[in-house]
Amino acid sequence: MVYNFIPAKLTVGKVWYISWTVTDPDTLERKRFKRTFGLNRLTSKRMRRTLARKYIQRINQQLFAGV
Repeated sequence: MVYNFIPAKLTVGKVWYISWTVTDPDTLERKRFKRTFGLNRLTSKRMRRTLARKYIQRINQQLFAGV
């Protein structure tokens, strides 16, 4: 089965963010989305990862559902 997206993933660095890629059905070009969701405001790395996991799970569910 071929999907028209690349699942969300967490990127850790100076700025923590979640990124994913979706193919636009009209132009067939890939568009990259990148969001921080307020992860950088949290001081605890454990809390950042926990929150990021929840966002990634929700984003990936929507991508697989086609929303």
